[in-house]
Amino acid sequence: MRKIFVFILLILLIISGGIFYQNFNSIVSANDNINNKLDLVINNAIEKNRIPGIAVSAVKDGKVIYSKGFEKSIGDNEIEITPDTPLYIGSISKSFTSLAIMQLVEEEKINLDDPVGKYLSFFDVDKINFEGEITIRHLLHHRSGMTEEEYLTSLPGNLSIEEGVKDLQGMKLSFQPGEKFNYFNPNYNILGLIVEKVSNQSYENYIKENILDPLEMKNTYLNKEVIEEKIPEGHLSFFSFPIKKEEEFKQHSLPSGFIISTANDMANYLIFQQTGEYKGKQLISSEYLKEMHTPWNNEETGYAMGWNIGEKFDYKIIEHGGSLYSYSANMTMIPEKNTGVILLINQNHFVYNIISNNQLVDNILKILINPNIEIDEIDFIPLGPIFLVLALIAILTIIKDIYQLFNLNKWKKKIEEKTKFKIYFDIISDLLMPSSLIIIIPFIFDMVFNRKMSFLPAFYLMPGVVSWLILSSILNVGKGILKILKK
Repeated sequence: MRKIFVFILLILLIISGGIFYQNFNSIVSANDNINNKLDLVINNAIEKNRIPGIAVSAVKDGKVIYSKGFEKSIGDNEIEITPDTPLYIGSISKSFTSLAIMQLVEEEKINLDDPVGKYLSFFDVDKINFEGEITIRHLLHHRSGMTEEEYLTSLPGNLSIEEGVKDLQGMKLSFQPGEKFNYFNPNYNILGLIVEKVSNQSYENYIKENILDPLEMKNTYLNKEVIEEKIPEGHLSFFSFPIKKEEEFKQHSLPSGFIISTANDMANYLIFQQTGEYKGKQLISSEYLKEMHTPWNNEETGYAMGWNIGEKFDYKIIEHGGSLYSYSANMTMIPEKNTGVILLINQNHFVYNIISNNQLVDNILKILINPNIEIDEIDFIPLGPIFLVLALIAILTIIKDIYQLFNLNKWKKKIEEKTKFKIYFDIISDLLMPSSLIIIIPFIFDMVFNRKMSFLPAFYLMPGVVSWLILSSILNVGKGILKILKK
């Protein structure tokens, strides 16, 4: 009887071992399938769009299933980009600030509906004919009434958070606090200062002790000296060709956009944002975390507290991008699929940031949601070749302008057959057309994104196009003046 029992037990162990081996193989195979497809779409984006360096982490069901760095930082000091390479996360920093605020709310040290003046006695804005006070909640949801229409100042990078906030004093409101959404970076700098005043700690120390340390984010930094030592060079994109550009660290805007982190560290942060905890540690109750992910007035979509809430592939998404002159980032979560991705890039361009970066995130999410998706089902717009065509057009138009500038005698002979209206129209076109385009760019940005943009950011975010328009404007103005003299 004992031998029969041992024999049956042995058979069961062999069968269960076979099942385990089969399941293990299927899991490994599935992960390999996902990894291979992610490698393919990321490398395709790098090659076609000439991305100098990128780090990506993907999370599913509370676990990191993919984390990898690609390429190098271009320049004299080439640094290989890995999942542990610190890069600027830009405006994703706002979610750290909102988390800090909500932690203090949960500790009953802050009330969301208190006026800002309760915590910052010096805070005062010109409300003109508007009533009501700006509250903490207004700042979190970008509904303070303060806008770039009234304040678009570039401050020295070494000013403290408090000095930056004090520079806002006396600015005019554009609308009633709480009336409507308008993205305004200093809202979150004010919140960062409130964190300092209420906690009696520096913003850096509070974030480190209450967020970074519990989440084991060991390569995330908020200190200027460490950031400048650790971070690889960023890049502009000149007609898709990377050009290195040193990013000025702005201490006064740390709470709104100047934290640096790594793909691996941000994966820990992503897990916490998805599940409400990290390795059993809760930084905030699920109730308050949910409130952070809820738009104003409990609307389905809109701006929550440091997060955009929208829809993608018929699923609710929680996301935020980050954009500095020479770095860009994106963090997106799909709660229903327990899936998320973080993208860190040491390059930025206006078009890349709104098209190719989002497209890459979409493609990664498609693979995470459906590992069996065929690669030819994944959309991809190769912006690199498009920019090369645009560069060729720019070169040809510049050559044409130079040729016309040095051959104005031919123009003088042609005008003998033209009416005065056509002559003056020709001259005015030379004087105004390219230069008017330079002026129009900020207006287009304002109409599309409801954001103001001065000339310098326009140049850094679109250096090729703006350089082309500047050179073309100089040549055409020269032509226009010489035509007036020759007329």
